[in-house]
Formats: sequence, C-alpha cells, structure tokens
Amino acid sequence: MNVIILGCGRVGSTLARMMYYDKHDVTVIDLVSESFRRLGNKFKGQRIAHNTG
Repeated sequence: MNVIILGCGRVGSTLARMMYYDKHDVTVIDLVSESFRRLGNKFKGQRIAHNTG
C-alpha cells in the first residue's frame, strides 16, 4: 500500500515508522526538514520538505 503522511511530529513519525516496518511504501511530507530526524536512520521511505516561502 502507498501511504502519504502529512506532518512528521510525534504521531506522524510513529505512524510512518509503523507503516514502513509493515512493508508499506511511505512518503512523509513536512514543512521543516529537521522534523525528519524523528524517523531515525532505519527509515528508508521518501521524505519531502515543503517549504512555503
């Protein structure tokens, strides 16, 4: 299943990791690229920083 998660806060990052480890294709979108640190090094899903400048 393809999963898109908007926001990489506590809930978004936890959900992204759970879905990724269950073998889903996960894309995480956040406004701040520093938020992706919550995903950890083992997360190999796609990360998109959408800066609204």
